[in-house]
Amino acid sequence: MARVDLKQIAPSGATNGQIPKYNSTSGNWEPGSGTGYLAHKAGTVLKASFAGNPKTAQVTFSSAFPDTNYAISLTTTSSGNSGFGPVVNTKTASGFIINLMVNSITNLVAVDWVATKHGEST
Repeated sequence: MARVDLKQIAPSGATNGQIPKYNSTSGNWEPGSGTGYLAHKAGTVLKASFAGNPKTAQVTFSSAFPDTNYAISLTTTSSGNSGFGPVVNTKTASGFIINLMVNSITNLVAVDWVATKHGEST
């Protein structure tokens, strides 16, 4: 398989969310619609973003999913031997709330999240 230099992809007319697709007629990589993959979003919520008791934080997507048919995976990073069991509250197409289910988050560093649209890739 040949290595692809991303500088070879024609940038004209590209829009947000497009992916590189190979055009066998022209022999070039061009911006194209993404099919055959599951839409996903990911991010990190730092300790300072959590408030209230129990501690919660709002995640708002920069662009919403079309509906709430997506799964969320949460992973915490903490100092020492502290462990947290975060849960998702109030899931909407434009985001969700992370609930840490505790009042004290002294050793919390951050919560990483991944949201993936339900379905199968082809």
